[in-house]
Amino acid sequence: MFSTLESIAKHFNRLGLPYKVDPIYLRIITWVRAASFEILEIVFQLSANENLLHIELPHLLFIKDHVYKGVIFQTLLSLLDEQRMLRFAYNPDSGEVYASIDLLLLDNTQLTDVQLQMCLNNLIYLVDEIAMPRLKQILATGEDSGQASQSVSHQREHDS
Repeated sequence: MFSTLESIAKHFNRLGLPYKVDPIYLRIITWVRAASFEILEIVFQLSANENLLHIELPHLLFIKDHVYKGVIFQTLLSLLDEQRMLRFAYNPDSGEVYASIDLLLLDNTQLTDVQLQMCLNNLIYLVDEIAMPRLKQILATGEDSGQASQSVSHQREHDS
């Protein structure tokens, strides 16, 4: 049996996380407080064949006509290289930037509490503590400090 929306909701219950179930779009929505956001919305969407769990943080930025849009895109690409688990996307119609990760459930019979908690914690950390400080600086100044690049490069050297 693959993971279902109902089984994923049980993980939220066991982990004590608030959530809403949206059965029409096969998704669960939760929220947390974070340093860069008063409330950070997180959407867990199960694919139609229930073998992929897409975890998304919508509404991170809206930069459709922002003067520093090019610098933001350059930094997002840099972050993608630095943080292999993380993905960013951009909606050109609305200008929305959002982050996500995907968890394949192909060979697992069930998603575990540990998998769900680790994915959630990592996604929040990468966006809230790594990406958003850099992106907020760009929005304010047009410059990317690149501090995350230096620490990741140092970590890669250390891991080698």
